[in-house]
Amino acid sequence: MNFRKLIYPLLLVSGLMSSCEKDELTLPTTVIFEFSMNVNEEDGKFLQFDQGELSFNALEFDGDREAGQDIFFLSEFEDSVEVDLDLEVASENVSYDVPQGVYKRIKLRIGSNSLTAGPRIKYGGIYNSARNGDIEVRIEFSGDEPIEMNAVGPSTNNEIVLNKNLPTTAEIHFDPLILFQFANSRQLESADVTIIEGNPVIIISKDANITIFNQIVSRLERSITATFN
Repeated sequence: MNFRKLIYPLLLVSGLMSSCEKDELTLPTTVIFEFSMNVNEEDGKFLQFDQGELSFNALEFDGDREAGQDIFFLSEFEDSVEVDLDLEVASENVSYDVPQGVYKRIKLRIGSNSLTAGPRIKYGGIYNSARNGDIEVRIEFSGDEPIEMNAVGPSTNNEIVLNKNLPTTAEIHFDPLILFQFANSRQLESADVTIIEGNPVIIISKDANITIFNQIVSRLERSITATFN
């Protein structure tokens, strides 16, 4: 009899603790998205980039938690979010209330039209031509495919901990130099040049200097990272 009386309070406390844990896992923390790019001119051997533009209107969050339900949502913006990457300024704040917890994996996707298309990305920089001096370079990605990123955290095991008491920053970082990691100056030296307002410009897009574009577009996702801090 006494044994049963002892068990009941323990079961009740255990049930309350389990309920509390579930409630804790539903509490949200604010995740603020920031956008940036590599503008370190010393990194480039023959190319330097100092301008970048990003345009998107859909962001997908797909996260697996150690405990509690996994979290998935697709957010769409009425107007496209326009980001000046080199100044790290966006046309509107991008933030979400996301349930707290330990996330084993967070995958992000950005794009347009409910992710049926990719974002628009533009870079501007200078090619240091051995023969013709500095020539302006413009790279344009028109957004055929959404960009997918596996987010990382500050720890070595890449677990991402979201805590309701600590707002989190998710930095999406763009590095155009990675696009040209396996390129060489000879390709740009022989690239087609367009004269715009009297100045020579190398445009690299799916319609101009297509050979170079096809080489760098395959590295686009590798040049973009997402880090939760």
